Amino acid sequence: MSLPAKFFRFVLEYHLFIGVCTLALWWSTSLVFKLNPFPPAEAIMLFSGTVCYYNLHKLAYTIHGFNPIKWMVQIRIAFLRPIDLFSIVIPALFFAASLFDYCPLLNIYFLIALILPLLYSFPIFVRKGSPVRLREIPMFKIMTIAAGYTLLTVYFPIWNELKKLTPSIHCYAAGYFILIASLCIPFEIRDEKKERLRNVPTLLSHGLKKVKVISLSSIAIAMICSLCCWFLNVFPANVSLAFVFVYLISGVWILRARSDWPNWYFKFGVDGTMILFSIFLILFKLWH
Repeated sequence: MSLPAKFFRFVLEYHLFIGVCTLALWWSTSLVFKLNPFPPAEAIMLFSGTVCYYNLHKLAYTIHGFNPIKWMVQIRIAFLRPIDLFSIVIPALFFAASLFDYCPLLNIYFLIALILPLLYSFPIFVRKGSPVRLREIPMFKIMTIAAGYTLLTVYFPIWNELKKLTPSIHCYAAGYFILIASLCIPFEIRDEKKERLRNVPTLLSHGLKKVKVISLSSIAIAMICSLCCWFLNVFPANVSLAFVFVYLISGVWILRARSDWPNWYFKFGVDGTMILFSIFLILFKLWH
């Protein structure tokens, strides 16, 4: 494998790329609402928190039961390489250091937003005498991830700087929520066979065709709402058009997603749609 290919694989496998995608969403919010575009502490916190979260999620799937001693053994077996441990420890240190730049209330807010989607990964609840993860509740995974991203990339930077929330902000946040939720569907399709082998209920237990129809219908409604926001002067034209185009691309990912497609299709192609939103914002702003 060539050096560029190894680097590309490293960036995807250890979730550095999804960290960049999170920064792109946050930067888009800063662009739309005229916030400070490059506060270093906030950028470090979002990037390191995202990388740490996704690598923790990977670790969580090695844990079974409630015995802490067995947890340590299971983690040790799963993380044989030092890079696996560093991928969690180093982002966690950067994340912890960046928290000192914010007031305690914002720190609590950020930690709640980060912990919310993490809860579905760990087997800390009991159902019928057996440990379960909250992700075993259909739709919980998608809703928590979408809510977490919306809190971190819309409400957190806006409240941190403007200290106010307006109807246009809530409409913008709803657009983000629907975008992230729609981007989760291809991953549900990818993981369906793996989850079925673990006896984990998935969204696709309702049928692949039904899930796609509902998802695409929701995207179509979101596109119409985005255009209405433009006509009602809730959003400027570039914001509404950017949402419409990323919704279209999300629909394509949902239609084409298959469980046997390579990992880069999902981690680079699907996740990269978040970066495309920033690009569309700039292009449509220049055009309009």
